[in-house]
Amino acid sequence: MEAVEIDIDKAIPCGLLVNELISNALKHGLKNQATGLLAIKLKRCNEVITLTVENNGTPLPDNFDLEKTETLGMQLIASLAQQLNGELSYKIEPHTIFELRFNDLID
Repeated sequence: MEAVEIDIDKAIPCGLLVNELISNALKHGLKNQATGLLAIKLKRCNEVITLTVENNGTPLPDNFDLEKTETLGMQLIASLAQQLNGELSYKIEPHTIFELRFNDLID
């Protein structure tokens, strides 16, 4: 992880989002596994901050759609990404990877 300074108004929702993504990875992706990968990456390129959380556990279901999820945790993640005016994406290959990109400029 790079040392990245973030404005407090962005750091709080970012921290909550990281917490929820880690909780989901441990609860669902790495459930019942003795070992596994859980990686958190944070970097800045100019004013754009990229946060990545990935795990190599049980993948998301094939029919998973972040836009249509009904689980409270995923709705919270989407809401926090929106609060950051960020772009949240995910992919399942080679691992379950969630990536949030947001601009650190004060709105």
